[in-house]
Amino acid sequence: MRLPIYIFSALLLSLCCQPAAAQTGTQKPTTLSQSDVASIRKAAEQGNADAETNLGVIYDNGHGLPQNYSQAVFWWN
Repeated sequence: MRLPIYIFSALLLSLCCQPAAAQTGTQKPTTLSQSDVASIRKAAEQGNADAETNLGVIYDNGHGLPQNYSQAVFWWN
C-alpha cells in the first residue's frame, strides 16, 4: 500500500528539481534601473508591504543595489 506513495513522492520530487537543474547557468540576473529601485524604495518607505518585500529581495540578490544582507533582513521584517 505504501508503494504508490513512494512512487508519487519520487515523481513529485523529480518534477520539482528538474526545472532548477535545467536552468542553472542559463538565466542572466535581472538588474533594475536606478529609477525602478527609487520608486520601489519610495513605496517601501511609505509602508507598502509588497514594496518592502521586493526591496529586501533586491538587496538580497544585489540586482540594482549593492548586495547587503542586513538591509534585506531589515526590509523583510
